[in-house]
Amino acid sequence: PLPPEGQWTTDVVRIMHRAVLLLCAVCAVVVVCAPAGERLSVDESAKELTWGGQAAFLSGINQAWVDYGNDFGNNVSNAVYCQQRETLRNLTTVDGRSIRFWLFVEGYHIPQFDADGYVVGTDAAGMLLQDLRRYLWTAQDQGVIVNFCLWNGAVVSNQREIDLFYDTAKLQSFIDNALVPIVKGLANETALGAWEIINEPEGAIATQAGDDPCFDTSGLKGSGAGWAGANIPMRNMLQFIAMQTNAIHTADPQALVTVGSWSEKSNTDSWGYFNYYKDSCLNKFGYTKATLDFYQMHSYPWENLFNVHSPFHQSRDDFGLDKPLVIGEFPDGGEGMTSAQMYQYVYNHGYDGAWSWASDDLGNFAGVAALKAQPKVDVVQMAKDAPVVDTCSCSDVPPSPDYTCAQQASWGKCNESWMHGYCCKSCYACQGCS
Repeated sequence: PLPPEGQWTTDVVRIMHRAVLLLCAVCAVVVVCAPAGERLSVDESAKELTWGGQAAFLSGINQAWVDYGNDFGNNVSNAVYCQQRETLRNLTTVDGRSIRFWLFVEGYHIPQFDADGYVVGTDAAGMLLQDLRRYLWTAQDQGVIVNFCLWNGAVVSNQREIDLFYDTAKLQSFIDNALVPIVKGLANETALGAWEIINEPEGAIATQAGDDPCFDTSGLKGSGAGWAGANIPMRNMLQFIAMQTNAIHTADPQALVTVGSWSEKSNTDSWGYFNYYKDSCLNKFGYTKATLDFYQMHSYPWENLFNVHSPFHQSRDDFGLDKPLVIGEFPDGGEGMTSAQMYQYVYNHGYDGAWSWASDDLGNFAGVAALKAQPKVDVVQMAKDAPVVDTCSCSDVPPSPDYTCAQQASWGKCNESWMHGYCCKSCYACQGCS
């Protein structure tokens, strides 16, 4: 039963939530002091991802969100976390070992901006770091590596995000007041695999001539690049990537960084294409730690046919890249291949990981299952000693069928008198109720 009517308030719930997280932090010493080798790394000579010194393959899936851009921080409903946990558990049942999750996305909910568009904090409630840490502990408990994608270039509709591409002072405010604090705060988390600066930056770029091959995107005209209509010059995009990459590597020297390229057309120098994310392009801005640790490429069929140079028609080495290559998005079938066959193709052709789109399509889990017991998948093993507190194993019955408990919680209705006795999971994180 719940406490007497009127005793539950929003502040009480927040204090309880913080207390639970503080208890987790006290218990987390073993995780914070995880031994060397317990994080994802790169063997530069072999151009492979590694775990514990052995070649690793990131077999997994895209979440990529529960509530677009509003999954962490700002006292989001516990029900959102429970859905995140459910995906991790479903992934574990098919031997999946990695997941891709979007974070700031377009900047509508996080980070915290002031009225002038400068970033002044991670989120208004100061809960982002704690929420991310809890998610990583839950992922570790399930044996899953997490790739956090910071921004979205496929859809760019928020002027505050757009300003970060043009105003380096505003971008630096994000780095100083949001990015570096969370990178440092999560630096020793075993389940943290990589930071992805931006998903499909090519969606936001202008296709235009430039005074340097790294900034000249005229070769992408007619390819589909620029579909988001933001028309951001590639010079600005690369500086946006370089500044954040440099900051991450400085804050956490062991961190891995990548970019989610939309196509092979912008991520290889083979077949007459141009790799805009190679070291020589990202080094043009004077930062000393601005280069990526591995590449990530997406591939979708058009009218059920993949491009002739798609990863599903090539092997990893055909791209002539100097770093590992993960296939970060693809559908659950295409060109006559099932999801299982696509995962097997990626694994057997030398790539370093596969994340299909997305977890709400159950067919993708069948693809992940096709790589069960493969040696480069099974090498990823984590100690199940993260201090995970169960906040999901209780009822979540709304007071009426008109709205869900998650909706009521997001609207701040948990402390209303008519909510007492309902929505234990969403409103009270299974604490003090049943």
